[in-house]
Amino acid sequence: MSVNQTASRPFRLLSTTILAMAALILSAWAFVYAQEEESKKPDNQLCLDCHSDNTLESESGKSVFVSGDSLHSSVHKGMACVDCHNQEGANFEDVPHFTEYKPVQCEPCHKVVSATWMEYFYKMLKGKGKENIPDCKECHGTHNAQKELSMKIVCERCHPKQAAEYKQSYHFQKYQEDNRNYPICTTCHDAHFKSKKRS
Repeated sequence: MSVNQTASRPFRLLSTTILAMAALILSAWAFVYAQEEESKKPDNQLCLDCHSDNTLESESGKSVFVSGDSLHSSVHKGMACVDCHNQEGANFEDVPHFTEYKPVQCEPCHKVVSATWMEYFYKMLKGKGKENIPDCKECHGTHNAQKELSMKIVCERCHPKQAAEYKQSYHFQKYQEDNRNYPICTTCHDAHFKSKKRS
């Protein structure tokens, strides 16, 4: 081993240590920053202080009432209101909060389902000349979003004939008895992917 190699070994060790410490400090700073940003979010109760008033309306006359019970029993109950209502330029200390309200987008958290729904159902319905194509909230609701099995027969709104047939079935009778082992529409017909009967 040469004298140069021996002399450079402590330097390399020192450089590596400094880089590792810098990475550790940056990681800690990023974590603390993320925690601070999280703590800046308005608490859901702050939102509900106004939005639990069932007479509350937007400037356009649309109800902006949110039931606290629905929100707390929703699949999103652990999330902050602003996790979804996060459009750029929002000011939650002022009313109205938005200069122009944009509907909540589910896609950032539900990428695969959204992409598949868009690729198959949206294109299929558009191709058939349909105008009022249902979106996530049509089936899942908004502040009261539920898991598939809690949805029971939301399909009836768009498929009344098929729903009427299902309601005459043994499966529906058993399902009504709260037996989750009996099939509902989505047991055989996938609601997000290409519809196919499962055997």
